[in-house]
Amino acid sequence: MKQVSKIKAALSLSASVLSMCLLPFAQVITGLPAEAAVSVDYPPQLMNIASTDNSGVISESGTADGSALTVKALGGDLSCSWRFDRVGADSNGTFFKLCSAQSGRLLTPQGYSVTEGTPVIIYGSESAKSQHWYVIPEKKDHLGNGLYYKIVNYENTALALTRGVSGLTLGTYTGADDQLWLLNCDGLQGFAGYCQNDQTGNIKAGDIGGLFGEVVEASNFADLSKYATADQPYTIVVTGDLKITDLQKDSQNHYYCPAGRIYVHSNKTIIGSYGSHTLYNVQFCTSANKGKGDNLIIKNLELQHDHVSNGNDSIVVYFGSGQNLWVDHCTFTGHQNYNMLGEQTCPDYDKFLACCYDADFCTVSDNSFGLHEYGLILGYPDDTADIKNKYDQFPRMTIAGNKFDKTLTRAPGLMRWGYFHSLNNYVNSFSMAYTVHSGCDIYAENCFYENGGNVICDWNQVTYTGYYAESGSKFNKCSRTKQGEGTNSNPALSKPSGFRPAGNYSYTALDADSAKNYCNTYSGSQSSSGNMMYLRYSTKGIPSAGYNEAPDAPPEPLTGKLVKEFTPIDTQHPGWEIAYNVAIGDKIFGDRDFTFTELPSPLLGAERIITPCDSKYAAGDLGSFTAAQDVTVYIGLDTRITAEPAWLADFTKMRMQAFTSNEVTLGIYQKDVKAGETVTLGNNGGSDYCVCYTVFIQEAVPTVVRGDINQDGACTIADAVLLQRWLTCEPDALLPDWQLADLNSDGILTAVDLTLLKAILIG
Repeated sequence: MKQVSKIKAALSLSASVLSMCLLPFAQVITGLPAEAAVSVDYPPQLMNIASTDNSGVISESGTADGSALTVKALGGDLSCSWRFDRVGADSNGTFFKLCSAQSGRLLTPQGYSVTEGTPVIIYGSESAKSQHWYVIPEKKDHLGNGLYYKIVNYENTALALTRGVSGLTLGTYTGADDQLWLLNCDGLQGFAGYCQNDQTGNIKAGDIGGLFGEVVEASNFADLSKYATADQPYTIVVTGDLKITDLQKDSQNHYYCPAGRIYVHSNKTIIGSYGSHTLYNVQFCTSANKGKGDNLIIKNLELQHDHVSNGNDSIVVYFGSGQNLWVDHCTFTGHQNYNMLGEQTCPDYDKFLACCYDADFCTVSDNSFGLHEYGLILGYPDDTADIKNKYDQFPRMTIAGNKFDKTLTRAPGLMRWGYFHSLNNYVNSFSMAYTVHSGCDIYAENCFYENGGNVICDWNQVTYTGYYAESGSKFNKCSRTKQGEGTNSNPALSKPSGFRPAGNYSYTALDADSAKNYCNTYSGSQSSSGNMMYLRYSTKGIPSAGYNEAPDAPPEPLTGKLVKEFTPIDTQHPGWEIAYNVAIGDKIFGDRDFTFTELPSPLLGAERIITPCDSKYAAGDLGSFTAAQDVTVYIGLDTRITAEPAWLADFTKMRMQAFTSNEVTLGIYQKDVKAGETVTLGNNGGSDYCVCYTVFIQEAVPTVVRGDINQDGACTIADAVLLQRWLTCEPDALLPDWQLADLNSDGILTAVDLTLLKAILIG
């Protein structure tokens, strides 16, 4: 099929953008799966689209239609934050609308022209096909996760989003670095995100959760469990407060709640809505033999549990397996009278969160923990040589921007074996902050501790010594604030840590005072979009999950080579386009995928006004245009329409026909139109069991009148006089085209030609 050059009509453009480009009418894509809207608002999973070395991210240069895109260093605003609105999936992959969180506008080829070299800009959401993009993994990291992605256009998957010198363009995909992209969750820092060195010398992709799955709602526990334990990816939005009350006793007489336990399978994002997101006795777990749980995001939930459910089997979030795990903006709510004997004198053994056994690459950020005996338990819970051989250096974990208030011990945590980065946490009213244990390697940075006991607890080493270092933190009314600070009865056993996470990933850090204020203000689940915040943001707040902007201005006329100022009157059915050089295999309508299978030769190569098929439902005129030069207009009308539209009365019905891939026969009507004349396209004449008509325009072929030697449009006695004067060699007798006088076509002008001309004149 020939490449068709297109100009599409714009539903709206601001005057400032008109000088730069002409953008089209929206296209309703019939037959494509559309993502169902969630009934309530929630904090969407925003993404940064980064270069392969993570040095720059795609950012919009402004918020108006037509604003250019650049690749620049990650800053503090939302110009680089993109919402991946899933449209559907097919054999080519999953395709999205890539919507700017800042402007509400979409990544769009300029002019909706899906051709080599077209600049890619931002433009209001019209759901045009060219505003849809396949995002396809091209290379995996050493863990098997998608690392580098190509982003290709839905209308032509050979054309990829390409970094240029002055912006982004569409370019034929070759696999070059300037066509490959990292996908990083916005706000995610640390080991669950992109690592240029994941502590093994390898590059590791960031956690993207259920980005490639459908967005679904869970208003009850059964739906939450069903989607979370499915094998396919999902973004699950919790839209109701869920409570489980069925408790059982364990062998130590502790209560626990197996009925509320969910073993989450891989590639899930579980997000609480702003309005309802409290889960009571619901536990999220991962296990190698129950779905493993790679690539998980748990976000904006308040996690509560019954105060008597306090055994080791009552940990609210328990990662026992899986890689790339992110717990974000959750509130872990304990209970009053913590650190007291529970019912039947059973002490509190439960923890808020565990990351143990085979779990790795975890970030716990922007959460709130409070009113509990224990906080976090991290790393394999044993200290033998066999365990060291298997689990040494696991997990790799970042704990950032969290508030620990009245979490008595292990806040931020009891840490074994792995690498732990504690960043910008606020710890208040505690007994023990870090338990430095079993070969762990901890780097604490710019945290604030106050009203507590020992920040560093390192005297209870069993076999293997832990490592600890702190920088930039503040302490108020605390003890043992430095590595190596011990007493005679409790000597310090830890060693200085040489681990520095800046060698693993880039991150944004506040000073300790700012971190305290940040955690008190923003950590934990949120009930409105206006208070959502991450450490990298310069101001709080993000737009709602469904924020889109329409284009700025009313429709503008559409102009082609033969068609001048086509103005659609039927704007209720978008999909109008102009296309050139029609060929067999070209699409017929702007809102269907039907194509031509046969075309009569007079129509081949024509310019076309592509109509929306659904314009067949319009009762009035569909549009009008002016002929840019003398043209012949052809209308292809469905032969199943029994009553021809009245406006076709001055057209001539031809014997030729066109045929389509959906087995429709189009009858052809023809009319010659002079330059400057206006053609009004009326209604279809029918809407049931038919398709809309389509329009072809060809350059007019000049009409030659036999015997019109002086070319005045008619054969008259003046033509005979002119020829006779020329034959008698009168000096001022000039012929515009002597071949027009060669009536017997013998290549010369003689009296025979004059005789034939006289015969024409007398009939």
